[in-house]
Amino acid sequence: MGTACHQPLRPSTGAYDGPSMTDPALQAFLLQQRAEYRASLPQRLARLEAAWKDWCVAQLAPTLDELERCAHGIAGSAATFGLPELGAVAAALESACESSHADLPARVQDLRERLALEMAAA
Repeated sequence: MGTACHQPLRPSTGAYDGPSMTDPALQAFLLQQRAEYRASLPQRLARLEAAWKDWCVAQLAPTLDELERCAHGIAGSAATFGLPELGAVAAALESACESSHADLPARVQDLRERLALEMAAA
């Protein structure tokens, strides 16, 4: 009965027992994570540009899939790191990849511009 696996479960209060959002250590951790995410934006932009170039040259499903993956990755992570506008722009590109390809150039340009803004703000 000495291990944690054998300890009786305490009743759930429904309250979160983790660190408070105002905890300075948590705030420092979140700022570091946001900075690391922002530092990854040039690499994400390069990957997006390569996928876009490949799509423009070949217009094959695998190249479109890579473009969609780039957009999906940004759409899913940006809001988590405090960049909801970037996430929304990436989600629009992801949707364009999944449906009408006619507006792909405009959606790619929108995401390029938003990424550039976020990189400049870093």
